[in-house]
Amino acid sequence: MKIFIPFILALISINSHGSVCSSLAEDTPTLAGGRVKPVFVLAKESIKFLTGKSTFESEQPLTTFCRIIDAGKIKSELSFPLLVEHVDTKKLLGLKYDDKNLGAFKLIASKDLIRSEVLKQKENNSYKKDLTKLWNRIGTFEQIYNGEALQIYNTHSDGTNKWSPI
Repeated sequence: MKIFIPFILALISINSHGSVCSSLAEDTPTLAGGRVKPVFVLAKESIKFLTGKSTFESEQPLTTFCRIIDAGKIKSELSFPLLVEHVDTKKLLGLKYDDKNLGAFKLIASKDLIRSEVLKQKENNSYKKDLTKLWNRIGTFEQIYNGEALQIYNTHSDGTNKWSPI
């Protein structure tokens, strides 16, 4: 039974990965922030914003982007790092000076702490800006994970054409 469950999860992951990614060409138009852009551009910009680099683990950005969506479909906690830049933000989160990132789900669990720290800051300094940027990174990751970040134009069963999440 223990072997059967991971096997089923792997099949679901492969099946959903195929349904999301293999059906999209890199130049497929997507709606992102009210603008239309190719899915590859959306993926590359998103991965760069989240990690600070345009690729993650030598994967194409679209593959990484779709892997996050697929993990969200089966509610699997994907090990994915989000960039943490400011020294004081690192202290707040208990990171060492040399650490550059923290897992997305650990940061999601720390959202209340980050938000309260943003609200405590009276002046708009580099620390507050970094906390706000980190808050936005968490939100972006959640949108991708929940499948809300990728909207494509398609025909629905009632014959209407709409932008809809994949």
